[in-house]
Amino acid sequence: MATPVPAMLLPTKEQEGVLAYLEKIVEESEERLAHTVKAENENFEQWLSSNMFQKIPVKNRPRGLVASLDFDNQNLVNSANGNGKNDIRMRQQFVDNEKAIYKEGASGKGLFMDGDTWLDLDKIGVYKRNEPFSISIKVFIPNDYGRGSYLS
Repeated sequence: MATPVPAMLLPTKEQEGVLAYLEKIVEESEERLAHTVKAENENFEQWLSSNMFQKIPVKNRPRGLVASLDFDNQNLVNSANGNGKNDIRMRQQFVDNEKAIYKEGASGKGLFMDGDTWLDLDKIGVYKRNEPFSISIKVFIPNDYGRGSYLS
């Protein structure tokens, strides 16, 4: 059986019109996006330089909060929906229930992790990939720390 010769299918006039229309939409959208990026970047820089981020309330609990860990008590207990049934613990490869280390953080105590340990929240925060969720944490990463995973 012979190999077919290469063929290049060219668009019809109608298809060329549709492609031109779609390219115009893309071009206009990219222009609007560039304008928005510029405007919002200026707003962000102003917000950042005025330290407005420090005024974000950190003690308010949002509706639907699934977990909240307060390390000032130096124990790993979920204070939101915390019925004590979750097995929250520090882990390390081949070591279950590693001793938690607490250090001074941005506001109160924080949980210290050296890159080999992780916080296992048991069944808390296990979502399907199509379920929306958000997380809020303060992370301090040393300058000499290489690459790694902070959430997994």
